[in-house]
Amino acid sequence: MISRRAGRVLVIDAGGRVLLLHGFDPARPREPYWFTIGGGAEPGESLAQAAARELSEETGISADAAELGEPVWHEVSEFSFDGTSYRQEQDFFELRIGSAVVMYATGLGPVTITPDKPGTFVFFCDVFCGDGHEEMAGTLVVEA
Repeated sequence: MISRRAGRVLVIDAGGRVLLLHGFDPARPREPYWFTIGGGAEPGESLAQAAARELSEETGISADAAELGEPVWHEVSEFSFDGTSYRQEQDFFELRIGSAVVMYATGLGPVTITPDKPGTFVFFCDVFCGDGHEEMAGTLVVEA
């Protein structure tokens, strides 16, 4: 089992909705699930710094670690991903935003999406996040 530390971000829009990503474990592709933005800390990185970096990598939303403030929740989670078991200590930070969704498309710079209609839209993380996310996909759900 691999032990790691992670920073996660609860992105909350003006309507009180939380932005979640929808994906799957490559070892169990028929079992999709929803998850918060964030991931493992790099060596020497604080959990707030990890959360801010992951927020930018996964969504294109920029926020300094200081903007995230103090954690609003801490937990220890054990899970497996792609056949590897993890024990993850993670802090959750809160970030309040407006209603636009901003994503980063590798090579294109920031892409801002302002939803004008409800629907379910599929995206592929290797397009938005870059290297290391080739097996991940997500769904952006816009509710009326």
